Amino acid sequence: FIKGLYRDLLMLFDDSPLIGIGCSEIDMQWQGRYCPKCQARVAAGETVRDLLLGHAEKCIKAVNELSAELGRPIRPLMWGDEFYMYGPGRDWVGMERIPRDVVMGYWKYWPDYAGLGGLMGRGYDVLGVPAMYNHTFYLADLSPGDPPKSWPSMEQTGVRNISPLIQAGAESQRSHPAQEFWGSAAASFSKHRLRAFDSIWYGFVLNGHCTWSTPERPLEGYQDDFTRAFVRHYYDARTRSAADTLADVYGRLDRCKSQLELANQTLHDVVGVYDTQEAGYQGNTLLGACRECRKRIGAQGDPDETLARIREAAVGIVKEASGLRDLVDAQRREVGRVEELADLWLAAEKIAAHAEREVLLIDTQTTLALAPSWPADRARREMTTEARRWKFHRKRMERILRRTSPLYSVGDPCGFAALLRDLVTIEAHVSELAKSGMAMSPENGGKVLLEERFQSLDPVRWKTLGSPQVANGQLETRAPGGWGHYCGIVSREEFSLEEERPLVVEFDLTPLEMGVDSQLFTSATEGGDDVSYRFAFYGPTDRFGVFTRSATDLGNGWVDGSAGWRLRALSPTIELSSTYHVRASITRKSLRITVRQAGESVLQLPFWDTGMVPMDELHSTRMLWCDVEPEGKKGASRWGPITVWRFE
Repeated sequence: FIKGLYRDLLMLFDDSPLIGIGCSEIDMQWQGRYCPKCQARVAAGETVRDLLLGHAEKCIKAVNELSAELGRPIRPLMWGDEFYMYGPGRDWVGMERIPRDVVMGYWKYWPDYAGLGGLMGRGYDVLGVPAMYNHTFYLADLSPGDPPKSWPSMEQTGVRNISPLIQAGAESQRSHPAQEFWGSAAASFSKHRLRAFDSIWYGFVLNGHCTWSTPERPLEGYQDDFTRAFVRHYYDARTRSAADTLADVYGRLDRCKSQLELANQTLHDVVGVYDTQEAGYQGNTLLGACRECRKRIGAQGDPDETLARIREAAVGIVKEASGLRDLVDAQRREVGRVEELADLWLAAEKIAAHAEREVLLIDTQTTLALAPSWPADRARREMTTEARRWKFHRKRMERILRRTSPLYSVGDPCGFAALLRDLVTIEAHVSELAKSGMAMSPENGGKVLLEERFQSLDPVRWKTLGSPQVANGQLETRAPGGWGHYCGIVSREEFSLEEERPLVVEFDLTPLEMGVDSQLFTSATEGGDDVSYRFAFYGPTDRFGVFTRSATDLGNGWVDGSAGWRLRALSPTIELSSTYHVRASITRKSLRITVRQAGESVLQLPFWDTGMVPMDELHSTRMLWCDVEPEGKKGASRWGPITVWRFE
């Protein structure tokens, strides 16, 4: 099969001197997940390296046979990272089984680059692959070392990875003149290309420039001149003034980017980052950034020194980036490639919007901190003002998303859909406060349909599953293990659901042990004890999650927006033995979960808000509170008072 695939490719690419046979990241990606045939070979004593080498030898043989069959010289190219970077270690074990006429591919996106010389020193020609490896949302990162990173190697990623790898290749060529360094091909690397699409050609052109000119020169000595030459040709600048202006825009936007990165180390407000080893970019949400702001604002509404500096810098970035956006727009008549210039304009707009959002986060949390001390009329006026500001910002981000969404069809690689979901949550929360002065509650126009204080379990009201325990006004459940072995309670009453007016279910939850499914609150089938699989709130590992069933795709912005019974949303990390207040708002076609930490003021934004998650129509539901886990797994929970109510 593989030989036939190679033949098809080589007939289509009929002047190619190389064909890649893969073999990158074998052990890292495999992680013991073998097919039955490979598992049997491992059980018989073969190593992962044995499996890799055997496969590579067969692929190399197929290429050599096709070279003879097609009557032209074709060399196989094999990735070499298993020998110099992954696998059991940098051990070079089995390298002697790879024929010397195989070209070895060398990729490395951060220092050091010793493996390149290791390959050439063992008699192989090498093709190098650096990468943009862009971790920021805007522009090719011209200064990945600013600000300093917790993972020092990241300071040498981005465009800083390109020239040092090529320098290492040139040095290895001099040290091993019998071998050939084939040059390098810069990778965009995964979803990073989408965040830097506005300027990704900066890295590709730099790769060519370093390879074809004088690779020994350090980038620091000529980067400004290169930037000026790049913008002149890439945008087809018709005047020296336009080229100088655009080069200046690059440098100034890069400095704005660095300030946003520095703020992110405190706020963690960068959302939707993929494929990074930098801890400060992982697991970030806008709601989480809101909470971080709140921690840094005193009772009198005074931000601490760090937050005050972030706000001052953000105000400056809004002004700077907005001015640069207008400056880019003014060059439209001075360039030949107007569409590419529009991408640079969008980068400036995204940077300005990000800084505007930081100012909003801080200002809103200041307002929420002060609101309890104000007269009701003033509190509503201030909340109304904040709601308008968030509405304006949301519309701004919707315009940005419309500009970026044609770049991809799957997932949320730029993070804007997830960001917009949080923006809607913040805007809705502040708007509700502006209208009512308080969060909605049964005391504010609602009718209580069920109230359970857990003094005892009333068999008329509840059907008991497994062996839950009632103690001290709480229900304690513990999964016995095995799907279908529930420990919990099911409401005997069936609650009707409406199109517009949500059924509101509130309860306290303390996770005692997290499994893969506990803690579970879900819909229940009419007349039975099984879940009906329309909605479920549950606790996987160290977060809360929401599943819904939908016959149609939900679109981007969800963990999984595809049709079916799918995971739609995941919360930030939760803490065992901490108590959370959960509110589920359920209509016939949607579920919304909001989670607050116990004792948190209703004025503050919730710990987690899923927004309205669509689902297939459900006219009525019983409800199940329980723990359930597969065989061998554990889960345990403590449930507080349950209230079910609806606005009249």
